[in-house]
Amino acid sequence: FGYTISGNTKAKLEKYEEAIVDFSQAIKLNPNDIIALISRGFVKSELGRYEDAIVDYDQAINIDPNNQFGFYRRGIAKWKMGRYEEAIVDCNQAIKINPHEYFAYSLRGNIMTKLGKYEEAIEDFLSLIHI
Repeated sequence: FGYTISGNTKAKLEKYEEAIVDFSQAIKLNPNDIIALISRGFVKSELGRYEDAIVDYDQAINIDPNNQFGFYRRGIAKWKMGRYEEAIVDCNQAIKINPHEYFAYSLRGNIMTKLGKYEEAIEDFLSLIHI
C-alpha cells in the first residue's frame, strides 16, 4: 500500500515516471491492486501513453468488472485517441455500474457533442443536474 500512496503523491507532483515505478512495484507485490493499476494507467495517460494506459485499465477491469473507474478512465484514454464509439461504450458501462457516475456522463456528453449528436449530449448534461 505504501508504494501506491507514494506513487499518487509523485503523480500529484507531476513526477510521472517516478510514479510509474512506484505503482509498478505495488503491482509486483500485489497483482490485484486495482488502485495501483488504475493510477498507473492515469499517469501513463498523462504522458500520452494511451495504449499502455488501456492495458492497465483492462487488467483492473478483469480483476473487478464492477469498478466504474476502470471503465471511465479507459474511456478517457480511448477518447483522447479518437476512438469515440469505444469510449462511449466504456462510459455506458461506468454509468450502468453506478448511475451517479458524474464524470462518465460528462465525458459521454462531450463525445456526443464532438460527434454532432447534440440531443444525446444535452441529455447527458441535463443528467448531471440530478446527480
